[in-house]
Amino acid sequence: MPFCNRCCHPLVSDANFCSSCGSSLLSQTPPPASWPNVKRGSRLALQGFLLGFGIAVVALFIAKDEPTSDVVWIIGWALGAVYITFYLRAWKREQRIIRREGTAWVVIALLSYLSVCSLITYEIHTNRLLPPGFAPAFFLVCGVAYLWWGIGLVYKSHAFLRRVTSPWNRLPRWAVKGLGILLLVGGAWFLYKFAARISGVVR
Repeated sequence: MPFCNRCCHPLVSDANFCSSCGSSLLSQTPPPASWPNVKRGSRLALQGFLLGFGIAVVALFIAKDEPTSDVVWIIGWALGAVYITFYLRAWKREQRIIRREGTAWVVIALLSYLSVCSLITYEIHTNRLLPPGFAPAFFLVCGVAYLWWGIGLVYKSHAFLRRVTSPWNRLPRWAVKGLGILLLVGGAWFLYKFAARISGVVR
């Protein structure tokens, strides 16, 4: 039995559209007759997350101070995102069917977000990345931008999915809203650090 290349739902032989995801079958390459080429994006996402988290946790036992531990978290989260992206691209080149590909891209976005947060925490602990006096402006700009993007993703997730291209348009709406909530939390944190830096300068 043939399957849809996008969601792997079983197809009727003379169908022009998938009854599950609604994608056009005319633009798809001929689907395989069985499941051997199917890969699971959700399993890959879990592997990438556990890889990044495991590297960071193991390396933390070696870290002697907070800046070193921040660097470890940056590397761990980034490696997890790279791992997932590498295999997704490899499967695409091999024309494999990827079930729940959107889940894998959600975890990539989450790991990238965590890596950036760890990078900013490193700057807070060391003050080595930003020029003196530039940090308050950086926190303010990032806070406003994160809040703007977060509000847009939470309240207009459908518009976001219409604008973006593959693979991001395959994300479920709940995942887009979840990313928006993470951005709102990050924006509030940036503004808090901005207020803390400003109060320190005023004092």
